[in-house]
Amino acid sequence: MSDNAHNPVLGIDLGTTYSCIARWDGRGPDVYTLACGNRTLASVVYYDEVNNDFLVGEIAIKKGMINPENSVFGVKRKMDNRNEKIVLGGNTLSPIDISQKILEKLMADVTNMFPKGVFKSQGVVVTVPYYFKAHQCRNTEEAAEKAGINVLGILQEPIAAALAYMLQLEKNQLLKDRTEVFLVFDLGGGTFDLTIFELKVKPEKIFFEVLATGGDDRLGGLDFDLAIMNYLIESEKLMDHFVVPPNLKGNALERKRKEIKIAEQELMKNAKLVKESLAFTPKAYVAIPNVFPGINVDTEITLDQLNQLLVPWVDKVQGILEKTLLASRLKATDVGIVIKVGGSSKLKVMSELLENTFGNNKIYGDINPSECVAEGAAIFAAIQDARLDIGKKIEIQVRTSHALGVEVGDGDFHVIVPANNKSPCQGWEIFCTDTDYITEIDIDVYQGSSNKVVHNSKVGTVHVTGIKPCPKGELDIKVTFMVSDQQVVTVVIEQKESGIYIVEKMQVA
Repeated sequence: MSDNAHNPVLGIDLGTTYSCIARWDGRGPDVYTLACGNRTLASVVYYDEVNNDFLVGEIAIKKGMINPENSVFGVKRKMDNRNEKIVLGGNTLSPIDISQKILEKLMADVTNMFPKGVFKSQGVVVTVPYYFKAHQCRNTEEAAEKAGINVLGILQEPIAAALAYMLQLEKNQLLKDRTEVFLVFDLGGGTFDLTIFELKVKPEKIFFEVLATGGDDRLGGLDFDLAIMNYLIESEKLMDHFVVPPNLKGNALERKRKEIKIAEQELMKNAKLVKESLAFTPKAYVAIPNVFPGINVDTEITLDQLNQLLVPWVDKVQGILEKTLLASRLKATDVGIVIKVGGSSKLKVMSELLENTFGNNKIYGDINPSECVAEGAAIFAAIQDARLDIGKKIEIQVRTSHALGVEVGDGDFHVIVPANNKSPCQGWEIFCTDTDYITEIDIDVYQGSSNKVVHNSKVGTVHVTGIKPCPKGELDIKVTFMVSDQQVVTVVIEQKESGIYIVEKMQVA
């Protein structure tokens, strides 16, 4: 029998603005209360130069208000570039390193609840947006491994939310013969995911099928906070104070730059509070004493004003929603339940958008948008570790979140497997050599939606040697992609005249 207290399996929601960790307790997911006293951890990292230490969470936010150059937030948006340099107090770190610090803090808070040597997790599932590309998933897994975590798997956040919904149905004794279509609307601090599922419950099996996915890994609460901040700067006539006089030098220049950074931090903090407050009230009061020396902010922002500020992003969300519905071949009326996930999904304008699209009384309220992803990850960890038994087999049928293809010509992206294809799936194309008498080539595999590979994500390269020398255009090379339900793509390269048959596997999610 598993010791779910001292040797549990865990689920971690590594979020843009907040992160969360849960365990499987034998009956269901249990979200930990952390050392800060909250059930979520602010995904902010600060370098304390005095103690040569990295701080994570609310203390990092507070310290960052004084020395903003030593803090970083929103690193999840940077996980597509492992080589980006983030400088904190003279330390140069990568987005993977920053994510590692957040994961280490989550694990340390849980481990330190027990006497030394008593607690040891048997494995952890870490979540990522469905719309993350292969390298973003790999970077997340590397951050977890560097944090000393035994990674059981990387799980897409909407699937985690779907599993949390499934277990809630089971607790309410509703997990009986049923077929329904539901939407996971996941709008967090930095990313946006839409996933349409069909759930079929039979006496012996629970079957989830992803019908369509859509999203944007550059859309979320940080954009809304920035829009509110810019509104405050404009309405309070603060723009001139953000200008650095050209004659400033030395210490005076450094003081001015720090003054601007502190003002930005204060304005962003209050913008976030405004956004959260207007999810429940028609107006929010903003008071910031000495945002610049001798300059105070004393104003109100109404819900109508916020909604007007958010029009460009609401329109973008609406467009993605319509595109995803089209890909699913469903009408809005076919969707029976809408599950909201992520802090920004709580905004009234998003609830109104969902109600206008799908109808009233379809938003599911018996789930916590801020915790359900960590809960679902813990459920998935329990499935992986054979700790969950509800008397039914659980199957999940996924789809490709992005198109898969190869580079051709002058950096063009040639699609072999389109996006939103049910996995497992496959596709193939015949290509001709484009250079005289070549004997080897590199076939670069990409994932994305742009018609140029430079804007897509490189999954890997297959190096082909031993090609029979011929004039260009005379040899055919067949490239086949076979995508498994675990989102592993098997790349098969065939060239008959040269006797070439190469098989390589690459992880795409």
